[in-house]
Amino acid sequence: FNRSPGYIFSLSAQEVLILDSVVKCARACHKSISYQCLSFDHFPQSKDAPSKQHTVHSPNTKTRENVQVR
Repeated sequence: FNRSPGYIFSLSAQEVLILDSVVKCARACHKSISYQCLSFDHFPQSKDAPSKQHTVHSPNTKTRENVQVR
């Protein structure tokens, strides 16, 4: 996976998981079978939604994603 520090992606998650590491978040995306996971976000500071799985690559200008750079 590729890190995108400083970028804020506004998109809906296909699935939200409570996982405690970026490696577990990446593994869950790679092993998903109910949908094709193409990207994920990991928020270690969040307790309710630290891992969000997506069916689009981030950033993808052909979707309705709002990408901002900090």
